[in-house]
Amino acid sequence: MIGVIKGAREDEYVIVSAHLDGFGVGPEVDGDAIYNGAVDNATGVAGLLEIGRVFKSRPDRPRRTIILMALAAEELGLIGSRYYAEHPIFPAEKTLANINLDELLNHGKMTERIVAEDEWPRWNEGQPFKRKVESDK
Repeated sequence: MIGVIKGAREDEYVIVSAHLDGFGVGPEVDGDAIYNGAVDNATGVAGLLEIGRVFKSRPDRPRRTIILMALAAEELGLIGSRYYAEHPIFPAEKTLANINLDELLNHGKMTERIVAEDEWPRWNEGQPFKRKVESDK
C-alpha cells in the first residue's frame, strides 16, 4: 500500500516504510497463514500511519513529497522492499531517503538510549562502534 502527501517540492521524495508481516508465514490459523506481530511490526505500521496523520493535519505542506509505504513479505526475505527497489514508482534519483520503521519501542517513557556493538561497521571508519547517549531527564 502506498500513500502520497504532496510536498512543496513535488518531484523530491522521502519514503517512510514499514512492513506488515511480523513473524512470516506458516500453517494456517483461522484461515490466515500470515503471522502478523504486535511489535514486529504493527508498531512500525502504526508509526507510519501516525506520521501520515500528522503531516496531513498540518496547514503547510512538507518540504518534500512524503511517500508512506506499507510493504509485505519482509520476513520472507525483504520481498516487498526488493520488488519496490527493482520497480520504483517514484524515480530513484529523486528519492532522497527511505526511513524504515520496524519494532518501535512501546515500553513507556525512555530514560536512556544505548547503541551497543552495532553489527554494521561505521561507513567511514570500517570499525564497529559503541555509544551511550543520555536523554534529557
